[in-house]
Amino acid sequence: MKGKKFYSGIATALLASSIALTGCSFSSGDSGGDSGGEEASGDAVTVDVFQFKVEFKDQFEELVSMYEEENPDVNINVKTVGGGNDYGASLKTSFSSGEEPDIFNVGGPTDVDEYEKYLADLSDTEAAGAALEGTLSSVKRNDQVLGLPFNQEGYGLLYN
Repeated sequence: MKGKKFYSGIATALLASSIALTGCSFSSGDSGGDSGGEEASGDAVTVDVFQFKVEFKDQFEELVSMYEEENPDVNINVKTVGGGNDYGASLKTSFSSGEEPDIFNVGGPTDVDEYEKYLADLSDTEAAGAALEGTLSSVKRNDQVLGLPFNQEGYGLLYN
C-alpha cells in the first residue's frame, strides 16, 4: 500500500510538471507547427510526454486518464521508452525528427547541458519549492531550476 502511494505521488509530480510546462511550450501568438488535431481556437491543448520510468508506466497512464476526464480540453500523450530500450537515443531521434516532446526526462547534469535550450525555468513552481535539499543542484543553471526530481535511486557496493 505504501508503494502504491509512493508511485501515485511520483506520477502526480510528473503530471503536475507536465501541465506546468505546457504553458512554456505554447506562445499566445503561435499559429505555426503541428496542432496535434487541436481546433484553431486554441481551446484544446495537447501535451506530449516522453519518459523512461517503465516501473510506473501503468499508474502514470491511469493518472493521465483521470486528469483528461476532469479536463476534457487537455490531451496528454505518454510515450514510455526504457526497460532495455535506449531512452537517450530515442529522445535524440525525437528531437532530430522535429517531434520534440513537451515534457521529457533528463537523466542528470549531462542531459541538462545537452537539452538546456529546450528546458523551462521551474524555479517559481511549488514542486521546486518542495524538492528535498540537494536534489536540484544537478539541474540548476544560472540560478534557474531546469528540471524537477521525481525519483531518487541509490547504488552501492556491500563488502563483508
